[in-house]
Amino acid sequence: MTLGEPFFFKTHYPDNRVVGGGFYSGFAQLPISTAWELFAEANGVNSPERMRARVGQYRRVPIQPDEDPVIGCVFVRDVASSPGRVG
Repeated sequence: MTLGEPFFFKTHYPDNRVVGGGFYSGFAQLPISTAWELFAEANGVNSPERMRARVGQYRRVPIQPDEDPVIGCVFVRDVASSPGRVG
């Protein structure tokens, strides 16, 4: 992606609705704990435990209690959410 390119958030199948967006401003690989420290609820969940559980849903191997896996973090600026159905 190019810096400043539109970036959209959408729900999963079967809804596939656009629910917000912003503009791409970068990417970094960070441990889950660092991503939580930096962005907290802006990660889309309300606790570090829920974030670990959410990341765990996408892994083939469960996250171990003492593990702090690295995840890809997309940075988005000027974020806006959609109040209603958009797609």
